[in-house]
Amino acid sequence: MPVIPPGFLEGLGAAACLGTSDFVSRTNSRRIGSFAAASMALTLGTIPFLVFWPFPDFTSLDPAYLFFALVAGLLNPVALWLVFKALARGPIAVVSPIITANPALVVLVNGFMGYNPGLLEGAALAVIFAGVLIVSGLYRGLKVLIAGEVAAAVVVMAVSASLLLALRLVMIELSVDGMKVHDAFVLSRLASIVFCGAVFVVSMTQRQQLRGLVQVSWWPMIVLHATLENMGALLLFEGSVGEGKAIMPVVFSTLTIFTLFWAVTIAKEHIAPRRWFGVAVVLAGVVFLAGLPLLASS
Repeated sequence: MPVIPPGFLEGLGAAACLGTSDFVSRTNSRRIGSFAAASMALTLGTIPFLVFWPFPDFTSLDPAYLFFALVAGLLNPVALWLVFKALARGPIAVVSPIITANPALVVLVNGFMGYNPGLLEGAALAVIFAGVLIVSGLYRGLKVLIAGEVAAAVVVMAVSASLLLALRLVMIELSVDGMKVHDAFVLSRLASIVFCGAVFVVSMTQRQQLRGLVQVSWWPMIVLHATLENMGALLLFEGSVGEGKAIMPVVFSTLTIFTLFWAVTIAKEHIAPRRWFGVAVVLAGVVFLAGLPLLASS
């Protein structure tokens, strides 16, 4: 019976959850600030896992893998903060392709660790990644860069965010190599929450952003953001186990397609034809990758 490649469904599920989460976060970020919105999503979404799942047994954890999980958790809010800062200063045409490129770095690292996709799988992943870059606006970004219309600080922030996102995913992969997915996920989330809490303690500006939480009508979107963000993150951990490392990072990069879908259907944003071509390229790559087991069995 044909089997879908390991990491494919998890990567696609994570992309759907986090791509939708990114769209929802626009509303929450406008209301309470981007860092506060991300912090609330991390905190609220983790509570059910702490209540209904057994807490990790520290006595049975290898210190090295514990370190990987904690670093992944610390990198998450820092990377998100850099993403928000870079997008805020723009232009998005430059920032988005740089950030979207981070799965390529993860694939390279995984290759050095021995997790290489097959020839056909690699071709499908290359098609998906090329489509994602088109959707993210690579063509426009190159024009802006060549024309010198972007501040160096913005490029530095975008590159830093991309590197940290890639490193975070590598840390996730390393952590699940030596501990249960649930344990790695919960410990990573706790590290993120502790970091965010420390920022609120030392920053009065960030604390002031939390005043908006008294608006009861805002809470459904906050809870939705938290649910999507944590389900997507859990799928990243699940998809990083074993051979899933070879495929999941690039499939996950399709999250921009889901964000684009909601931007068109709900926000009624206009999308250039070239970006729709990128969507078609991504979908072709995803269908081909999912159908490889059928080709192999025929």
